[in-house]
Amino acid sequence: SAGDRSTIVAFADTIDAVAKALGPIHALIAHSFGTAAATVAADRGTPIGAMLFLAPPSDLRLYLENLIEALGLPSGIVRRVQERLGSLVDRTWQSIEPLNLAPSMRIPMLTIHDEDDRDAPIQLGRQLVEAWPGAELDVGELVAQHCSLALNPYPRAPGAVRPDGVLSAEEAPETPAKPNPFAVLREIRDK
Repeated sequence: SAGDRSTIVAFADTIDAVAKALGPIHALIAHSFGTAAATVAADRGTPIGAMLFLAPPSDLRLYLENLIEALGLPSGIVRRVQERLGSLVDRTWQSIEPLNLAPSMRIPMLTIHDEDDRDAPIQLGRQLVEAWPGAELDVGELVAQHCSLALNPYPRAPGAVRPDGVLSAEEAPETPAKPNPFAVLREIRDK
């Protein structure tokens, strides 16, 4: 992305770029919308050996409806927002919906989901596991939200060599403050 917005498809492109640069991904751990991106990447053929999902959203439309409600936008704009977002990524909404992609997945997947998760209800995790052949669900107390925060965002195997051009966390330039990514939704509301 240019830095002021991103999409599930852009996340999936990043996962694919990592696999192309470093080789097949042995295991991928993803949280929330990252799980949708991982599913899209796998659907496109990115080599991933196994996946661990934390609080996956199987129904992106539900998330969109909740966001629109939280922003005070009229519920009638859901379809327009879906179409606009689809045009941004040259894909239909249905083609990035994890629940639609799950039945064709052949990658082992474990979902960890907190039964009391208010942001990503447990039924979303259950739906995805039921649709994904061979997937399993582990209902963990608070682990789904907190485990991802404890992981090293720049994991390296001992002795791993970083490819030319890939910066370490310390070498990465500071990014300037970015505009609110939801400003475009406010513009839609005001029209």
